[in-house]
Amino acid sequence: MNFEPRDRLHKVIAASGICSRREAELLIADGRVSVNGKRINKMGVKVTSSDRVQVDGQDLPQKGAALTLALHKPRGVLTSKSDPFHKQTVMDLLPPEYAHLNPVGRLDKDSEGLLLFTSDGALLERLTHPSYDHEKTYEVLVLGNPGEDVIEGIRKGGMKLDEYTLRPMGARIMGEDEGNSWLEIKLKEGRKRQIRRVMEWFGHPVLRLIRVDISGVELGKLRVGEWRELTDEELKKLA
Repeated sequence: MNFEPRDRLHKVIAASGICSRREAELLIADGRVSVNGKRINKMGVKVTSSDRVQVDGQDLPQKGAALTLALHKPRGVLTSKSDPFHKQTVMDLLPPEYAHLNPVGRLDKDSEGLLLFTSDGALLERLTHPSYDHEKTYEVLVLGNPGEDVIEGIRKGGMKLDEYTLRPMGARIMGEDEGNSWLEIKLKEGRKRQIRRVMEWFGHPVLRLIRVDISGVELGKLRVGEWRELTDEELKKLA
């Protein structure tokens, strides 16, 4: 593992690609990190390239070329590295050699569409930290036919979810489908089940939700369950 002399421990863990910096801080706080055999549970510790850093008793992986994938997540599959209560997670959709990759953010079990995976800890941090304002686009089938007042309400924002005030969102009606409506919704934040809860509040529950774009990286023609590597051009869009 190569890193700058006396670098902060949580940065070193994130640089290995196993998690983001925020997640590394939680690992340290939980006492799951050791340096040279000594358990560390406080922030601010610095390490050098001669130190042996372990998480849950395992050495950090040697950092090779970073890899980022796009997957078309199916409905009914949990976004998690592993889960004792679910037989299948998104990791089961990737070949075994990609087991070291981390899902970037989440898609609800009942949602589908574009999900990214990466071994780049810095990229994981950029895509999951709210300060970077990465826009995500969803195509959403809702019950009934919301009027322009509903669309304007979504665009305006200001609703409260768990004491958090939502920011304005992009919204437009795409078309009708057997008495229901397809909407396009864009947002730069990701509160838990945000779109579903907002549409429930407006009286038009979500019937289907598909993420089709993350900061210009498109789902495109990727079939359900298929994956591909991101191009250099796509990676630039996520910078």
